[in-house]
Amino acid sequence: MSWRSPCAAAILALLHLASLGSAVSAGSSQRYDSIFSFGDSFADTGNKPIAFAMHSVPVTVMRPPYGETFFGGRPTGRTTDGRVILDLLAQDLGLPLVPPSLLVPHNGSSFFRHGANFAVAGATTLAAEFYHARGIPSGTSKLPINTSLNVQLEWFETLVPSLATSQDCKELFGRSLFFLGEFGVNDYHLSLKKLSVPEVRSLIPHVIETISMAIQRLIVKHGATSLVVPGVIPSGCSPPILTLFADRASPDDYDSRTGCLKQINQLGKRHNSLLKAALHDLRVRHPDVRIIYADFFGPIMEMIESPRKFGFRQDVLTVCCGGPGRYNYNDSVACGDPDATPCTNPSGSLYWDGVHLTEAGYRHVADGWLRSILSSDRGRLPACIDHEKTKHDASSWPEQDADRVGNLRPPPLPVSSPSSSSAVHRRYHSIFSFGDSFADTGNNPAVFAWYSVFDHVMRRPYGETFFGRNSDGRLILDFIVECNEFFRGSLFFVGEFGVNDYHFAFERIKSVREVRSYVPRVVREISIAIERLIELGATTLVVPGVIPSGCSPPVFAMFPDAGPEEHDPCTGCLKAHNELGRHHNALLQASLKTLRAKHRQARIIYADFFSPVMEMVESPRKFGFREDVLTVCCGGPGRNNFNATVLCGDPATTTCSDPSASLYWDGVHFTEAANRYIAAGWLSSIRA
Repeated sequence: MSWRSPCAAAILALLHLASLGSAVSAGSSQRYDSIFSFGDSFADTGNKPIAFAMHSVPVTVMRPPYGETFFGGRPTGRTTDGRVILDLLAQDLGLPLVPPSLLVPHNGSSFFRHGANFAVAGATTLAAEFYHARGIPSGTSKLPINTSLNVQLEWFETLVPSLATSQDCKELFGRSLFFLGEFGVNDYHLSLKKLSVPEVRSLIPHVIETISMAIQRLIVKHGATSLVVPGVIPSGCSPPILTLFADRASPDDYDSRTGCLKQINQLGKRHNSLLKAALHDLRVRHPDVRIIYADFFGPIMEMIESPRKFGFRQDVLTVCCGGPGRYNYNDSVACGDPDATPCTNPSGSLYWDGVHLTEAGYRHVADGWLRSILSSDRGRLPACIDHEKTKHDASSWPEQDADRVGNLRPPPLPVSSPSSSSAVHRRYHSIFSFGDSFADTGNNPAVFAWYSVFDHVMRRPYGETFFGRNSDGRLILDFIVECNEFFRGSLFFVGEFGVNDYHFAFERIKSVREVRSYVPRVVREISIAIERLIELGATTLVVPGVIPSGCSPPVFAMFPDAGPEEHDPCTGCLKAHNELGRHHNALLQASLKTLRAKHRQARIIYADFFSPVMEMVESPRKFGFREDVLTVCCGGPGRNNFNATVLCGDPATTTCSDPSASLYWDGVHFTEAANRYIAAGWLSSIRA
């Protein structure tokens, strides 16, 4: 599948979401339960490709090299090489990354339990009609869709009823952090394409009034008590604006020290001055509400004035990924186009693709905003984070970023059991995982794409509950990562391995006895891999067994002629195939026992995959599953709603309305609800 397709844009927007995050320093207490964000491309975490795909408008942000620094090197809908400011702040505040609200319909509920992001790249403060009436941006061209501030507020209010009751929502929003913006940059940049600078300056009061009304709406109508309101950037330093004014400006219009356009930067200073005055008035009217001004202008100017201090190249106004032209920027060549030239080291650049910054640039801005949030918290959060003390905790992040990161630990998203308040026995800074579709968090579509092989997991309804995986939502590994506060050092997941070996063999060999002969070889390969990892320094390894394949709908389809005596009368599973799994698990556990005796410095943990699945098959009601527990949620016509020729996502498939009531997602793979229960058992083994 091409990375340009709308489907990929919609699904990839949240790849690796749950495996990313951080918390404040160990002595601090996190007081925010969720984040709700509004804004434009500086805050958009994946809404634009979804919103624009709905209107058949092409976008470029779903093409490489977007996302190359973080997120597994894949585009996620963010207009940068890695994380945006909102991502970094969520991590520093101990919360998960904020999901784009358009990823699922606005009747969603638990999906947004930690907040939602309504920001859309290209969004204006004022409605699109305001600009259309004035012929902006120019001639007959118009903003493709209206995603202005009021539209985003309407999306938020559509979502509110599904979050909780009216009273509960007041409590929820009272414990939430609201980011309102940045708003204004797109209004001014679009207008500058047609209007003079004085004419654009006259728009500023209208923009500020709209922002103020939105803040008032969130406070009075929804009970928001903590709001962060960023100012605008120094647009006079932005390569797109510098390019736009290249033929209009005289040498006297430029700042001799920075090369920025002085008059355009004055626009930004005027906006920020009026915004701060408006926020002061709102604080007076609402003394119990924390309204925090977040400086966007100052940190960028610091980096432009002293680029070497921040590790940036001396020609700091040159963009990392652009086309032929001054500043390596060209309006007609977008980052990701064949003619674009990306730099080799984004962390050495301030600007990514034009107006947008690199993750390295956003990191410095985020540090300043975090200080403002924490210092304004009136005792709810610590006054500061000791970055020097905690920076060594950044070992799980990319090496080139480690010296700029504060205390970065994945977010403590809860799992149902065991309790997150339990005592911490071990702590791991990173996870390395090997395996198949049960653990694949996004490799499959990338590998298959290299060979131009279509991968159906990039189509809806995959990821409908959380994000793109071989399930409706998160996998077992995602839940384990979410409780990473228990981990120290590195945790290695070696598997699950074996299921594909046996299932592929069943397609050709119908004899379970013959396939059983493969088991010693499979277990031996796993054992060899474990020893190799131990030799490389691994000290904690989790090795899962295999699932009860005799209960898998695809195996039923491969053995349609199996007689009643071959099925377990209580569960309907194929007895011989489940015995094969038990045999694999017995040999694997014996091998692990031998390895433990041989490598006493290593902790080798067996993770039971078989028993929890059998528990759910035998007692589906106990876990909230439907009685016909072997029926898949998303499948085609056939026994158990499974058909090997009709893949989940095909036009002929039928998808259940509530994946959380199903054990099986698309056949052999489980739903997020099932993965959560399995993960809880594995986590208990890891923590034991």
